[in-house]
Amino acid sequence: MCVFHVPFDGANVMGVAWDEAAGLIWYVESRKPKGGPGGLGWFDPDEIPCENFLDYSDPEAIANAATQYCTSPEQSGCIHTVPLVDSLDSSKYLKWAAHVAVDADAVWVAGFYVSQLARYDRAAGTVSILPAPESSGFARLVGTGVWHIVSLPDYLYFSEFFDGDVVRLDKQMLAADPASCRELVDGANPCMSEIHAGAEIKDLRIHGDRLYFAGIDGFGYIDLSTWTPGGIYTGLERLRSEERARRGPLMASDMSIGPDGMVVLSDYSSAVVFRLYPATP
Repeated sequence: MCVFHVPFDGANVMGVAWDEAAGLIWYVESRKPKGGPGGLGWFDPDEIPCENFLDYSDPEAIANAATQYCTSPEQSGCIHTVPLVDSLDSSKYLKWAAHVAVDADAVWVAGFYVSQLARYDRAAGTVSILPAPESSGFARLVGTGVWHIVSLPDYLYFSEFFDGDVVRLDKQMLAADPASCRELVDGANPCMSEIHAGAEIKDLRIHGDRLYFAGIDGFGYIDLSTWTPGGIYTGLERLRSEERARRGPLMASDMSIGPDGMVVLSDYSSAVVFRLYPATP
């Protein structure tokens, strides 16, 4: 085990991703106590010393920790970081940055509080803030809650916790006309399309041509080959014991899918694990 002490500026560390191709760890600095933008950080774990025995109760020890921020892109043995502020318009930035997904050419960060998505261009070192489609319901007041992200070569998918939607971003459209993806037109983003899943979505997973979603009182999938709703599974909450069910509604906090399509779900409220088998003809 190795513990890396991330330089502390009052932010919460939220999303994290392992970049196997580059050998990097990416992480997201979320909410800062005095407001302002979140940040995206990354480092090579082979170049950063382990700090397993750092005394976090000692402010002086933390201040003198070996791990520090880099001051130039060429530096090594330190942590690189960029603020999640749009490189063309500094008035646009991510607050309460959440989960992160890594591509070969870009890193994506969800903006939970501001209904936005950030794209960090790894070659150019620039940040683009892309607005998610507007909500027509309750989420107009609190934001759609952009949360979990999964990335495929042609499309990026993300969940909207409060709106109960799954959104698809067309990467080819973004590459061909990035300016059109930076602004909403009548509440819609021309580079995005969405499907209403009817649940407050916490997790997304891909298996074959299915994009599974799970959240509060909801579990189902979308058919990626046609980009149409596939199905929503109901009745899981009734499988819990009466005593466990009294603890709260079904709240799928995590999900895993096996090679054969078997789905494992955890229920945060009632401390239950479900195992669902794929239907057989």
